Amino acid sequence: MFELLGNIDTSLTPKYTKFYVGVRTGRHVNNFVTFRPQQQHMLASIRLPEEEVDDAAVAAAGLRSLKYNSRSNLHQLIVEPGYSNEAETLLVELFSKARKRSSS
Repeated sequence: MFELLGNIDTSLTPKYTKFYVGVRTGRHVNNFVTFRPQQQHMLASIRLPEEEVDDAAVAAAGLRSLKYNSRSNLHQLIVEPGYSNEAETLLVELFSKARKRSSS
């Protein structure tokens, strides 16, 4: 997953915690996206408003979406191993949108 984040910004590095993997920019943590590795899949939580993610595009890319968390503005996507190029393109787009929103 961090290879995809490297396409957006090469200064992004993983920040490992006990329960999730966050994102570090230099010396600062910026969790615009977090990852929770599971045994069968990876749970990617992306901090974006509800209207910025098209659920039909998520389903078409082969990703599963969990219920939107309106309290913390999190979209949770289940990413299976061996995801498609379409899913990769969508994830990079969502990660870059979340990065731009967190920077401003």
